[in-house]
Amino acid sequence: NLMPCVLPVISLKIYGFIAQARQSRPKIFRHGLAFIAGIYVWFLSLGLLILLLKASGQEITWAFQFQNSLFLLVISGLVFLFALNLFGVFEMVLPGAASNSLDQLASQEGYLGSFFQGLFATLLATPCTAPFLGSALGFAFAQSGVVIIVIFCSIATGMALPFFFLSFNPAWVK
Repeated sequence: NLMPCVLPVISLKIYGFIAQARQSRPKIFRHGLAFIAGIYVWFLSLGLLILLLKASGQEITWAFQFQNSLFLLVISGLVFLFALNLFGVFEMVLPGAASNSLDQLASQEGYLGSFFQGLFATLLATPCTAPFLGSALGFAFAQSGVVIIVIFCSIATGMALPFFFLSFNPAWVK
């Protein structure tokens, strides 16, 4: 798991588990498992989405979304808005209910909070998979449903393993 988006997150998340669990190793491990469950739910959901798109007759290739001019226009607009936000031109705030719901889910201190943190961390890291997994995903999109799910499970395992090992033995963070 050498993706640049993921490496800084690994130790930060484990430190978060340690703080939440008040140094109890079994509790840290359970938080790690909840975080990992979020990773698997995200990647399996992506795999199921690909299966649904294929079943509906969509031709799925590695770059299927980049051939759609509407998709390109929307993504370009979002990137431009994010850039303006980062430069301080304005502040983007989600509508009250959506913002509060997402914030509450990700900031919960229990296992559900760890689950949603895993889900959101994976959502944010998914674009970083392209340089390393582009050919694997291109291969997967042309395969049967079982192979697609196996490949997405393998990707989830690759992202989850560092969290598994470090939540199993938090001293390894040092």
